[in-house]
Amino acid sequence: MGYWIPQTSFRWFFKKYLSVIIAIAALAVVVGSVSGYATYILSTASSNITTKDCIQVSAQLSAELDICKSNLEMLSEFANGTQDKLVVCDLNKLELEEEISEYKNQIERLRSDLTSCEFDISNWMAQVDKLMSEVNELESKLAAAQEEYDSLSANSAKSICCAQKIYNPNLKYYYVESNTIKCTTEANDELGTKEFSCF
Repeated sequence: MGYWIPQTSFRWFFKKYLSVIIAIAALAVVVGSVSGYATYILSTASSNITTKDCIQVSAQLSAELDICKSNLEMLSEFANGTQDKLVVCDLNKLELEEEISEYKNQIERLRSDLTSCEFDISNWMAQVDKLMSEVNELESKLAAAQEEYDSLSANSAKSICCAQKIYNPNLKYYYVESNTIKCTTEANDELGTKEFSCF
């Protein structure tokens, strides 16, 4: 019966991993070549740049950097100012919203008051119409009474003054004083005299 003895010699290891070692070596050669070529290209390009060029480029970059810093500061100030304005605008907006809300409440109250006033005016107008109707009726009655009174006064004056005219032919007018017929010979506006006729 045989036993398996592992082959641990260097030769066996070298043979077994020869292809891997060759691949790694080839990769190292290629990387080194590329790195060297890149270094050569960079050194060749950099040799054409003078110190003066570097100073000019550095100065130009420094100036542009200063401009960028200045613009950045201006933008920062503008942003801060804009933010402050936004805060003020928000506060003003809140105040205006509160005022608008108060105005709306006042308008609603005024509308309610107006509706109540319109209702009261409608009732008052109905009462005024009723009173005007009563006044017109009373005026009609008063006019009729006045006409009746004037007719009665004229008839009474005709009877009374015509009887007195027998004794005083100059009597031509009459007026009423304390519900009494007075006969007179002259017209008098203050007494409200009226002319009578016996015919």
